[in-house]
Amino acid sequence: MPILFEYDGKKPLEEVFASSYNLLPRMQRGQLKLADGWIEAYQKPPPKEDDERRSMINLGTFGVKELYFSFKIKPTELTFNPTPSNDPWAGGFNMSEWALNWGPEANRKWFYWGIKSRFSVTREKRLRASLGANKMGDGPWFNSTHRDVFGANPRDNPETWGNTPLASLGPEIRCMHYVKFDGNNSSSKAWINDTLIQDLSGLPLDPTVYPEWNNNPYGNGRCAFLDGQVAYPMLEFGLYQSQESFENRVFFKDVVVSTDYIPSSYEVGGIPPFEPPVIVPATRTLVAQALPFPLILAKLWTLRKRFIREYIHRKVHPWI
Repeated sequence: MPILFEYDGKKPLEEVFASSYNLLPRMQRGQLKLADGWIEAYQKPPPKEDDERRSMINLGTFGVKELYFSFKIKPTELTFNPTPSNDPWAGGFNMSEWALNWGPEANRKWFYWGIKSRFSVTREKRLRASLGANKMGDGPWFNSTHRDVFGANPRDNPETWGNTPLASLGPEIRCMHYVKFDGNNSSSKAWINDTLIQDLSGLPLDPTVYPEWNNNPYGNGRCAFLDGQVAYPMLEFGLYQSQESFENRVFFKDVVVSTDYIPSSYEVGGIPPFEPPVIVPATRTLVAQALPFPLILAKLWTLRKRFIREYIHRKVHPWI
């Protein structure tokens, strides 16, 4: 099974996730730590700064258009805000996503559009997957079909899957994303504990198939992806909440990214049970033996005669 990335909770976070972890603001790094092989994502009670509601680790992109992304979570005694003042989703949280973001080539870092699928926990303590479109900054939507197919925002999108009570899923829950970018025939899938809860195909996920890619509605110019020049999914996991959210912590482990389906029996850091072990051919070991001195002289004499014979032979027949 071609593994692109895996983490078993043994090495320090700052070493394994150096490219993203070390770039996080200090307060975010303080909300992520290892605890008995699990990654603990923590957030304090409100009020929170914007950085304090994002206890996330960004895995980046892996240079492929099709991949699986799995992990396990251990929900503790989660607390939810039952009556948030202005955000209908403030009581829940997001914990993973694959995403693709793009914008006007000239200023795509400040205004951009996106498509993403998330695993989320609602304030009713239900686990679900969603798929939706989004935009960053003021301005028009990228494309009306794109907006209508995927909804205005993945957290508000009525097209959600699973919606399963956490209490019924056991003390450890395994989640897995699948995404494939293939023009108008793209796919998105999701599993909870090996149960397929989302199975979508024939989706126009890739923005390059839209006419707005070369003539965007914001700047009337060409678009570009935020990460690279090709439609590669960006992966992220952790605890992402509203600024009004209560104190929470979620634990993650066995994070795996692969180009093949990842079975629940896969041991992170080990050999997949469905692949034969690599057999290394045995090598000969030279053992020094103590020889009698007369025998050593005899062997040296034999080697001397062989050398003289080869030397004469090559003098007489230099073309050999």
